[in-house]
Amino acid sequence: MKPPVCERKEHKITQHGQTRVDYYSWLRDENWKNIVAGKIKFKDDKVKKYIDAENSYKEFIMRPYKDTEKKVYDELLSRINENKESYPTRDNGYYYFEREKEGLNYPILCRFKHEKRLESVPVDYDYKAEKESAEVYFDVNKEAEGHDLYSFRRNDNNKSNSCFAYMYNLSGSMEGTLKVRNLRTGKDFPWSIQNTTGSFTWVNNDELYYIERDEDSRGRKIFKINVHEGPSSKKLVFEKPKEYSDMFMSLSETTDEKFFIIYLTSGSTLVTY
Repeated sequence: MKPPVCERKEHKITQHGQTRVDYYSWLRDENWKNIVAGKIKFKDDKVKKYIDAENSYKEFIMRPYKDTEKKVYDELLSRINENKESYPTRDNGYYYFEREKEGLNYPILCRFKHEKRLESVPVDYDYKAEKESAEVYFDVNKEAEGHDLYSFRRNDNNKSNSCFAYMYNLSGSMEGTLKVRNLRTGKDFPWSIQNTTGSFTWVNNDELYYIERDEDSRGRKIFKINVHEGPSSKKLVFEKPKEYSDMFMSLSETTDEKFFIIYLTSGSTLVTY
C-alpha cells in the first residue's frame, strides 16, 4: 500500500507586511467550527477522503506490530498502581480525595467530615480508617456507563458542601455541559446547560458563574445562574470587549475567596479583570 500524497493548493497569507504561502490550508475544512463543536460533517469531501486515506495507511503500516503494541501497553500498565487513593485535602469542614480501582477508567470521588481530632495530625498520618468509611459522592465510572466517550472536566463543590457542580463532554469536542448535583439527595437538579467553555466558579452556595462558548469556542459572555431555579434564572454579568474577541476567556477565584478573576489569554498576551 502506497502512502497517500496530499494535494498542494497555493494559498497566500499576508500579515504584518509579509506574505507566506500555505499549500495545505485547504485541509482546514470550512465547517471546522462545527467540527470543533462535535458536529463531524465536512463541507469538502476531499478533506475527509484524505484524512480517511491517512488513517487507512496508518492501520496498514502498524498491522504487523499489534502484538508489540499490546506487549508495550501491558508492560506500562504493570508499572502503574491501579488501586490508589489521593491524599485528602480539607475544604470547608470536609476532607476530599479520589479513589482509583483496577479495571476502571475513571476516578471515584470521596469525602469524609472534618472532626476535631483531625485538626492536628502527624505528617505521615494516612487517614486509613477515615477513608474506609468515606462517602462516595460522585462515581465518574457510573456517569460514563453507556457512553463511548465521557470526558470529565471542571468540577467543584459549593461553600457549604451541599452541592457539586461538574462539566462533561460526550463528543470529544471543546464544548462542556454543566450540571449540578444536590449532595443531600444524591440527585442532579433537573436541568443542564450546554455550549459552555468548561470554565465556571461558585459565587455562593446557590449561584454559579459560567462562560458560554462563542462561534470560535473562545468564550464571550459570562452568565450567573441560580442552581435551584435552573436556566430560567440566567443573567448576563460580563461580555468580552470586542478588541479581545480573538482571546480565550476563563474564570477563577482568589485564594481568600473575596474576588473573582477573568482571564483573557492568547499565545503571547494575558489580560485580567
